[in-house]
Amino acid sequence: MSFSARVQATSRATDLQFEEGDKISVFASDTGYIEENNFAQNIRYTYDNDLFTTNFYLTYPSATQDLTFFAVYPYGNYTTPEFEFAVKKDQRSYDDYTSSDLMTASAVGNNAKVVDLLFSHRLAKLVINTSSEGMPAGEQKLVIKNAKYIAAADLSANSFNNVEGKYA
Repeated sequence: MSFSARVQATSRATDLQFEEGDKISVFASDTGYIEENNFAQNIRYTYDNDLFTTNFYLTYPSATQDLTFFAVYPYGNYTTPEFEFAVKKDQRSYDDYTSSDLMTASAVGNNAKVVDLLFSHRLAKLVINTSSEGMPAGEQKLVIKNAKYIAAADLSANSFNNVEGKYA
């Protein structure tokens, strides 16, 4: 089973497509929502040659029966469809920046074809343009105070809410 993946044009802060080596978490269910007995439970798929693939063998109920696939970027240790996602407080490195970009997708399909996942960003997007004109020499830092940086996600309900009391 493999997936093609697209990112909604206004979804990611700067990147508009996945890169080689990106990883996602995949769940598969025949009920339309994630529960305890899924056909796939947080399987890691890796982006390679324009597809997300894995070495995990997915057993289908039948060759043509559709399953509902839920995917999360970035890959994480999600044991249930309800989890907390924390944005990295320091995003100066590219890895910390992209691993703070929570996106999800869902699609219905079967193993007779590649399933297309359309990912959407699930957190607020804040883009700040700065100018070094008039700045003193040396490294400058931008600090955003009282920002909510942890989201409570529920994939089955497709809901993403801030966790009260957690501020940067």
